[in-house]
This record gives sequence, structure tokens and C-alpha cells, in this order.
Amino acid sequence: MPKLLRRLHQDHVNGLRLLAMLDHQIEIIGAGRRPDWDIVQGVIQYFLTYPSHAHHPCEDLILGRLRAKNLAAAEPFLGLESDHRQLFDTLQHMASVTERLMPVVRANYLDLLRGFSAGQREHIHLEEGGFLPAAQRLLDARDWQQLERIAPEIIDPLSDAADHRFQTLRRAFAPWDGAAGNAVETREGSSRA
Repeated sequence: MPKLLRRLHQDHVNGLRLLAMLDHQIEIIGAGRRPDWDIVQGVIQYFLTYPSHAHHPCEDLILGRLRAKNLAAAEPFLGLESDHRQLFDTLQHMASVTERLMPVVRANYLDLLRGFSAGQREHIHLEEGGFLPAAQRLLDARDWQQLERIAPEIIDPLSDAADHRFQTLRRAFAPWDGAAGNAVETREGSSRA
């Protein structure tokens, strides 16, 4: 598997882990208890920063290459670029609302969080289930070499211990690792966490 695909897959694994943590905080809020706001804000800030600046641009590059090489194979995924923009807009709105509502949570906020979590999860499954396998199947070694040369080289802040912004999330990962429903299915059908 090309290095870039491995990186994107690991990003999806991490994204699903973060969404599981966010879903748990949503349940806490829904039960009328106080969530761990550091986790809620950390998940929102992570999705605002890393995917928008590194992950999605790589996928957009792959989609461009796939479109040029085989338009019919790329067609089911042509909406990914607009999905990326829409997810970012939703995140910006959610970050703003979170700042204002931290002391008091309302039902509309829960709907906003639930909608984001479900939408992000659906987006990851589309990419893992169709887009990335199609790209791996149809792009050749030369395509991957060129893509890896032009893809952003930003380190995922979740794997960078020197990046202190997401320490809370890194510490909170432990209980979620290996939990049911938090793995991304690979094409071979084995779960990875």
C-alpha cells in the first residue's frame, strides 16, 4: 500500500476514535450531566486543524489524479471536495457555538454535535469503502510518487508528543483503543484500531 494511503487510512482510524469519544460526551450531555469540555473542544479543534490543512488536501489531490486517469471511477467521489468544505464550515459554526454554550447546553447543540459526528463518520466510511480502494486500484506507482511529492507534509498532531494542543485527547484515547465500533474496516475485512 502506498505511504500516502497508509497515512490517510491512519487518519481515518484516529478520526473514528475521536468521534467515539465525542459520541460519549454527547451521551453525557444528553443525560443532563456535565461533559469533559476539554475532550469536546479538543475534538472540534483537531478536526478544524489537521484534516483541513493536511488530510483533505491530500484526498483532493488523489481525486484530481483519479479523475484525470479514469473519470468513470472517480465519478462517485466527485462530491468529496464539497463535503470537505461543508464539514469545515460546520466545524467553524460548532466551535463558535461550543464557546458560547459551554456553561449551558441546549438540545439544538446536541443535534449539532450529533449531526457532525454522524456526518464525519459517513464521510470516512465513503472514503475508506470506495474512494481510497479505487485510487489504490487505478493509480500506478508513478502516480503515487508524484502525489507524495506534492502532498502536504504536515504531521498529525495526535502522533506528535511535542504538540501540546491535543494532550487531553491523546490521554483519553487509551479507553477507546480496541473498543467495538471504533475500528476502520480494511478491504481484507480485518479491523484496525
